[in-house]
Amino acid sequence: MQPASIDDTLAQLVAQRYFTSRELATALYLALRMERPLFVEGEPGVGKTELAKAAAGMLGTSILRLQCYEGLDTASALYEWDYPWQIMALCLAEAAGERPDNDTLYRGEFLLKRPLLQALSPDEQHPGARRVLLIDEIDRADEPFEAFLLELLSDFQVSIPEYGTVRADHPPLVLLLDISGSMSSYSRAVLYFCHALLQLRERLQVFLFGTRLTNATRALRERDPDVAIAALTDQVVDWSGGTRIGTTLAEFNRRCARRVLTGRATVLLVTDGLNHEAIDVLGTEMARLRRFAHRVIWLSPLLRFSGFSPKARGVQAILPHVDAHRPVHNLESLTAFGRDLALLARAPCMPLAAGTGAGAQHDGTDQNPYAAGLATTHMGRAERHGDSARLHSRLREHRAGRRERVSRRAERGGRSGEGAF
Repeated sequence: MQPASIDDTLAQLVAQRYFTSRELATALYLALRMERPLFVEGEPGVGKTELAKAAAGMLGTSILRLQCYEGLDTASALYEWDYPWQIMALCLAEAAGERPDNDTLYRGEFLLKRPLLQALSPDEQHPGARRVLLIDEIDRADEPFEAFLLELLSDFQVSIPEYGTVRADHPPLVLLLDISGSMSSYSRAVLYFCHALLQLRERLQVFLFGTRLTNATRALRERDPDVAIAALTDQVVDWSGGTRIGTTLAEFNRRCARRVLTGRATVLLVTDGLNHEAIDVLGTEMARLRRFAHRVIWLSPLLRFSGFSPKARGVQAILPHVDAHRPVHNLESLTAFGRDLALLARAPCMPLAAGTGAGAQHDGTDQNPYAAGLATTHMGRAERHGDSARLHSRLREHRAGRRERVSRRAERGGRSGEGAF
């Protein structure tokens, strides 16, 4: 399961029989929370491969492994076509008097998925779990393949000419919208935002709450947003009424959480937090919601005030259990959040890249670059390419150092092999 803290990461690694330092557990926790690949380097035998195995066991999934070597190409790492089956399909189509086309010859069942493509696909044996991809001895790969790998891990998609673009599934979004009287100036605008999201992505659930919980997902699938929202305002009996955040969250956690918060779901909680009843219930249910969800983001109109301070008891009960606190009070703030939402949950797998290096030392600082440029999902393309260039430089240094060590060993008559992990 997804660790909730650095201490939880340490405990789960110990449960997988992997004993490590707090520095490495911190790097792994941050890589999981930020959804960025983890680059690990060190002497052979220090436990780099075992870290990937422990991470897979911790997340409840199987490990995918790509062994890099000089001359590795995309056919070996990404996909191949099953030519015998394609020829058989071609013969069957001709025998039936049909004219074969791309849909006949280039179907999904003829695609032999290699580790990189498997990492972009859901794990059928572990539904909802993240993929763990171990890219072993990345410093042995050629530079063109490194460039391709960095691009694939930055966008989590790949284009196959005959087949189309394969994208990783977006984790689900669950939006909980406060429709009480204090939120009446904002709830309608947020509903239009939800309607637009539902037209773009399938895995979105929308719940409304005031004094009771209402699932609005089906109503918002109406193509005309005005018709959909007008119908909702007529059907929801507690529209612009009172608010019982703790009680409605308890109902959601009891009835819906286990069903909808699967596959690394992100919860968007839209409320001002102005709740004055059952504050202890609100804190308890927020903690439960945080355990169910992969991430909780609180969108609050109160952040429109430059001097905002969490003085209200309801705000104080919610704040410790959210991963981010963002403003949502006008069109500009909604637009900014929409841009961030496109980058919010793009990582389908936990890529772990390993480089060899006899001179690598782990002191818990810059020698353990948990997100050192393999894929910077939340950065601009120019920054991402800058990180890629720095990683290319570092890998070239690794490659040159390894060749020098192999040469020295050959001169001494020793064995020249070197393990990846």
